[in-house]
Amino acid sequence: MFKRKRGISPGNSFNAAEQAALAQQQMPSPSNQQRLKLRASIRWKLLTTMLGLIIGLVVTLTALELVLTKKIVRK
Repeated sequence: MFKRKRGISPGNSFNAAEQAALAQQQMPSPSNQQRLKLRASIRWKLLTTMLGLIIGLVVTLTALELVLTKKIVRK
């Protein structure tokens, strides 16, 4: 009457340890040096982005202050 779907069933299910072992075999894990390089890379990207945003904000606010000061002095 009912067709059984293929996939996970009580008879052929993997436990968590088998799934983890299978995943490690299929995809090589990055070495410690690669992890450190990736972490340092992300750190530098964030640092340079934050520095750029701060410098941009300071320049914008300084320009705004100069424009408003000129308006006040002219009056």
